[in-house]
Order: sequence, then structure tokens, then C-alpha cells
Amino acid sequence: MNNKEFQEMLKVFNRLVELIEKFQGELTEEEEKVIIETPLMIPPDIYDEICETIKEKEILLFGIS
Repeated sequence: MNNKEFQEMLKVFNRLVELIEKFQGELTEEEEKVIIETPLMIPPDIYDEICETIKEKEILLFGIS
């Protein structure tokens, strides 16, 4: 993944966050439960590249250690 692809991924991620926040009030309790209990899965090679890019060994925000 190059820098351009990484930047595109961040834009998509930020857009997802915006959409989730916008429609959060419209979710049923069951839908909200699924979102909360389902972890965001990042492929290991992408995770490693993100860590390398930000010069960290792990990203606690993602709940991966």
C-alpha cells in the first residue's frame, strides 16, 4: 500500500465514522448491539504497514495488542 492508497483508506474510514454517527439514532437495539460487539478486522499486512507508517509497535485504538 502506498501513501495515496493509505490516504484514500483514511478518507473512507472517516466517512464511515461520519455515517455511523449520523444514523446512530436510527438503529434498533439489536443493530447497535451487533455493531458494538463486532470488532473491526484489519488484515495483518495492512495493520503492520499502518504501524510502520506511524512508527508504533501497536495501535491500541484498534484494540489490537
